[in-house]
Amino acid sequence: LDEDTVRIELPMSKSDLACYLNLRPESLSRALKNFQTRKVLRKESASIFLINLPKIIPTSVVNDSRS
Repeated sequence: LDEDTVRIELPMSKSDLACYLNLRPESLSRALKNFQTRKVLRKESASIFLINLPKIIPTSVVNDSRS
């Protein structure tokens, strides 16, 4: 992983995650696909990789969270 990529382990299924976020599973799937198309997210089994984090979140917020 490079410094602009964050790995998130998903402790639940996609349908459980959608329920937790109060979304329909198909809405979550569309949102994830949109992020994949924009090349800011990659999904591998139970992990999500946020790629090019500064593109998603302003740099100041990213730097504060890593301190």
